[in-house]
Amino acid sequence: MRLGVAVLASAQRGLADVGCFDIAMFDTWGDGWNGAEYQFTSRDGAVVASGGIEEFVSSQTDTICVDDAPVCLTISVDSGSYPSEIYWNLGEGVLSGGAPDVGQDLYVLPGDDGVVDSSCTNPPFSVVSCDFEEENSCGWTTEEESSHRWTRSAGATSSPDTGPSTSWGHYAYVEASYPYHPHKGPFLLTSPPFVVDESFARTYLEFYFHMYGSDMGNLTLEYLSDDDVRWVPQGWNKTGDQGDIWHSSGSLEIPAKVRGIRFVAFTGSGYRSDMLVDNVTFAPVLKSYRGIVFM
Repeated sequence: MRLGVAVLASAQRGLADVGCFDIAMFDTWGDGWNGAEYQFTSRDGAVVASGGIEEFVSSQTDTICVDDAPVCLTISVDSGSYPSEIYWNLGEGVLSGGAPDVGQDLYVLPGDDGVVDSSCTNPPFSVVSCDFEEENSCGWTTEEESSHRWTRSAGATSSPDTGPSTSWGHYAYVEASYPYHPHKGPFLLTSPPFVVDESFARTYLEFYFHMYGSDMGNLTLEYLSDDDVRWVPQGWNKTGDQGDIWHSSGSLEIPAKVRGIRFVAFTGSGYRSDMLVDNVTFAPVLKSYRGIVFM
């Protein structure tokens, strides 16, 4: 579901999953990179793009576009004949370096200038945040091999007197029709792993949920602890019929050592127990001192 989301430039071209960014290259001597070359590789090692400054050129900018954004890439730059002359930056200074340079990660988001600096194992909040419009649900996972799984859908659910009468796009939901009642679960919807940036004063989570039906069960939010083993109840949970309306969770503060979140659902006594989640959003609050904001 999209509520007031800005249209990306690439979406206007009909390529909503394409992400583009610029790499600006410089040579202090003005004679090109003398054999040096940049490479962008995907996590499976495939070369997505490569290039370098042409001979007798002091600066050059290449535009890189990749499909299936958001996607994590690694940039490397080899030495060439005169590595001390080489300098580059990308995404308007998001990343920069010289030569040789191996192993800097970047996330490419959908749209133009959609590049952010973040480890491939710990994606930025803009990737973990999800409105479920993308088919891969932003990397959120469920128990695909189990009957206890969440489903991406849009519009009304399949049963009367439960689920939404209106929606603004796609969402994730638990179907409570037989054999998924009575009191079945847990149904787990799990975020990709992430790291809360401790340079922020606080980080908040907000999401929308829909729990309409006279047989309604229970929905709980849990955090993954920093040992990557224990799932801990966050304190937010809802039980029973909440009416045919989308509710906001409100702003829930995320502890600094959280490594992931998940929604845990149990259906109720009958089929009128469909549960839905949408527009999961992370929002950092910057540190400030006497009105001065620090990143």
